[in-house]
Amino acid sequence: MTTQRQTEAQQLPATIGSHLNRHVDTERLLEIKRLIKTNDRASLRETLEDWSPEAIFELLIHLPLKSASLMFSWLEIGKSAVVIAEIKPEYRALLTRYSNLDRLREILDCLPLEEAAETLNVLPAEVQAKLVPQLERSEEFARRLQQPKDTIGRVMSRQLLALSGQCTVEEAIVEVRENAETIRKLDDVTVIDDDHRPIGTVNLKRLLLLPPDSKLGDVMRGEVQVVSAVTNKEDVARLSAHENLQSVPVVDQAGRLIGQISVRQLQQIMHDEATGDLRLISRLPVVARPTDPIRRIVKGRLPWLLAGLVGATLAAMIVGSYEDELERAAIVAAFIPVVISLAGNAGLQASSVTVQALATGSIWARELDWRFFRELGGSVINGVIVGMILAAMIAIAAPVLEIEQALHLAMAVSISLITVIIIAALVGSFVPMLLKRLGIDPAAATGVFITTSNDVLGVLIYFVLANRLYIAHF
Repeated sequence: MTTQRQTEAQQLPATIGSHLNRHVDTERLLEIKRLIKTNDRASLRETLEDWSPEAIFELLIHLPLKSASLMFSWLEIGKSAVVIAEIKPEYRALLTRYSNLDRLREILDCLPLEEAAETLNVLPAEVQAKLVPQLERSEEFARRLQQPKDTIGRVMSRQLLALSGQCTVEEAIVEVRENAETIRKLDDVTVIDDDHRPIGTVNLKRLLLLPPDSKLGDVMRGEVQVVSAVTNKEDVARLSAHENLQSVPVVDQAGRLIGQISVRQLQQIMHDEATGDLRLISRLPVVARPTDPIRRIVKGRLPWLLAGLVGATLAAMIVGSYEDELERAAIVAAFIPVVISLAGNAGLQASSVTVQALATGSIWARELDWRFFRELGGSVINGVIVGMILAAMIAIAAPVLEIEQALHLAMAVSISLITVIIIAALVGSFVPMLLKRLGIDPAAATGVFITTSNDVLGVLIYFVLANRLYIAHF
């Protein structure tokens, strides 16, 4: 079972983990590193011979990825399979990069079907093509890989309990007991008709309380939410979040039950979607990883930096056009970072909430009017509070810094701040929805709009108001 420490360790880039624990002390870790560095495979295997898979996993999370993957390639197949099943799918390809095809085949054949399919999905396409025909379950893996990428058919589990509506409760309980080891987590029993189409579900807890001679077709919950094998994984994640589903049956084109998406898989899909959106909002490609080479880092980040450069250049040109005004009141330039920074924070907060809502499907068309007034009201209140605090700070600092016309400066800065916060919040709230309607990924493009509006509109608004309310009084 994956512990919280293991889960945290899997997030780390340079090494798979960092904290020492009861299995791995500093002395042992240094010795293992020495054996790996000297390529002493025999001594390393002898050292780890009596180690449990759990202890080996905890050792791997303390090593740099290169050392960890090399050590992993020296392990026995049985221990390798147990270890790799505990690691996040996106790190399995990194850990197995020193493994040859024969070793990969043996590992995948030892893994449960779900973990094996997840591992196969993260391997390069050319490796998949060579590896699949050699696997014991080659037909199943080939069938999964025929499904379009990022669809449910690639990751669904075939470990589920489906019973006929004519089956009695007593017979169903016997089936549950007999399949308890095979199906690791079971919340509902799916009820099917004679054509193997799902027609309802029965909760496992309720099943145990029903009369033994009751038929499942009479006691089932008739409404059952199903998805096609070609449904996008993100759509299923949004559906499960909106409908509060614990698992989702998967059907083929004829509506016949062929598998299900479990709670664990749904959680992984939602985690991947959230991680991808976070990277896009941060102007990073979805496939970005902490272990990326320099070439991929430059390719993935440079376009966004160039887009930001355009907005910053326009803002600089606006500032330059007010050169005469700045000579008369240089103090105005000191508050440009304050206005731009706070507006950027407001826009980022609003866009993050909107992108998350779009990803989970929790924004409804009929709520747009109310959402507009809610965001407008919230941004006005926030802007007024922040603007008043800033104005008070200017008034307090005026005698010390000898600021002329401090009252007019405070008015200019605070009103500018209120205005740009409102604009940034509205842009962050509604541009993602517009982009979604236009078929553009909101997480990828919203940041550009926020940055540009802050850099260009924010500076322009600030100088116009500062010129009218402050500089004009000199």
